[in-house]
Formats: sequence, C-alpha cells, structure tokens
Amino acid sequence: MSSSIVIIFLFLSLFRPCNTQTCSSNNTNPCPPFSSHPPFPFSSTPGCGHPSFHITCSSPHSFISINNLSFSILSYNSNTSSITLSPRPNPTPHPNCPSFSFIPTRHINLSATPFRVSAATCSRLSFLRPCSPPSLPNCSHCPSQCHLIKSPSHLLPDCRSTHHSPQYSDSPCLTDILGFLQQFLKNGIQLDWDQSRDPYFTNCTICRANNSTCGFGSLYLAQLRDGCSGCCCRWFCSCREK
Repeated sequence: MSSSIVIIFLFLSLFRPCNTQTCSSNNTNPCPPFSSHPPFPFSSTPGCGHPSFHITCSSPHSFISINNLSFSILSYNSNTSSITLSPRPNPTPHPNCPSFSFIPTRHINLSATPFRVSAATCSRLSFLRPCSPPSLPNCSHCPSQCHLIKSPSHLLPDCRSTHHSPQYSDSPCLTDILGFLQQFLKNGIQLDWDQSRDPYFTNCTICRANNSTCGFGSLYLAQLRDGCSGCCCRWFCSCREK
C-alpha cells in the first residue's frame, strides 16, 4: 500500500460517525429531581456534560459534589438556572459535640466553580445574630461549631463577598444558632450559575448549536481517538451525534 493511500485512509478515519454511547441517555435509573435523563449541563455519565455538574443518581435525592462536599439535590429550576441543595448528613465530629448532622465541619466553599449562592439564601443569613454572651459547646472538641455560633455568616463565604453584609443593628439575636443553621441547611440553599461567565459553557455553546454533545476528560478523548467527526472546543471535545 502506497504512502498516499495510507494518508488518505487515516484522514478519512478521523471523520467516521462517532460513537455517542458514552454520553447517551439510555440510563433508566431514577435521577430525581429530574423526571428523565438529566439535561445539560448535568450528567450522571463520566466525561459528559459540564465537569462541575456531574451527579450521582439515587433516590429519594441524587447527589452532587462541590469542592469535596457532597450535597443532596432537592430541586432544579431550569428557568432560573438554579438548584437547591442540602449537605448530606455527616456523623458528629466528636462524641462531646452537639449533633447537627446537616452542618458540615468546614464552610461551604464555592470558589473555582460556576456556582454562586442566591441572593435569597444570603439574605436569610445576613440577619442572623448570636445573643451575647453566646452559649458555646466545648470549643476544644468542637471548634467549627464554636466558630459558626460566633460568626454564622462564615458558613457561606460567598455571601460575605457580595453586598449581603450582615445587618445586625435591627435584627433580634438568636440563642440557638446551630439549631437554626441545621434547619436552614436541611431545607436547602439555592445556588445559581451564569453560563455567560463560565468558559466551559461559552466554548460549548457552538458545539451544542451544531447538534453535538459536549464532553470532557479521558473517556471522551478516547472516543475521539477512536475516530469521530465533530469539533474540539477549548476545554470540551464534542462528537456530532448520529
């Protein structure tokens, strides 16, 4: 076989129809709160959708991980690009600490993610003020709980970095800060995202407009190496669907 034929064969192989089974919607497992297959940017399949929106399907709630904290997805609003999340219950950090299973042992960090705490959620924290002197547990054993009682707004640093600064002057104090935060987190915090400010979304828009599927990571790149037609965006590689 001549070298020119080999080159032509290799060139054509790059434009074979791609196998999109990796990002197909064949998953029949329940994935609440979605009534069917999770829509983009969500995906329960590794390498598909947006990397920050990978979820684990489960009942009664599916899960999403944000900066190594796991959350139950309580609801999703496609009209406002928002989700309501509740931290997955965790064991008490120390036997001598009060049991507040929905309060994580560290603050909820959204840095380097597309998510932002909604104004409605931040406003509920902005008026939270502990009574003086605060009733504290053993701070040697329960340092994170003591810190939250003294500074409850530190639970969501994203709120402190916006205009939702604490409004203590006219708000009544609360004696049971941890009890309030426990119910607050159990009911869920609302997170928004802005597609126009995230490069993953921006670079994926053209591909999706051309009826392509956005993916990322080694699984999808392996699919590209197998040969498929489609476009490769800055972070996302996408294969045109059959």
